[in-house]
Amino acid sequence: MHTSDAARGLGLEFEPPEVLTQSVLRRLFPWAPRDTDTWETLLWATGRADLPGLERQDHWHPHPAPLSEWDRDVD
Repeated sequence: MHTSDAARGLGLEFEPPEVLTQSVLRRLFPWAPRDTDTWETLLWATGRADLPGLERQDHWHPHPAPLSEWDRDVD
C-alpha cells in the first residue's frame, strides 16, 4: 500500500501480485469482501479507494492479532 502511495505521488501506477494482496487482505482485514478484486479491496480496506456498494473506510484499522482472537466485530 505504501509503495502504491509513493508511486501515485510520482505519477506511476503500481499493482502488487494477487497472491500478496490476497494474503495481506485476508490476514489483516478478515471482514473485507471476498468477491471483489483483492487489490481494489485492500485499497478500500485502508481508506484509499471506494468499492462499489460499500461505505468508504474513513476510520479503518487492521487486525494484527492472531485471527483466533478476532471477535468478528468490524468496529
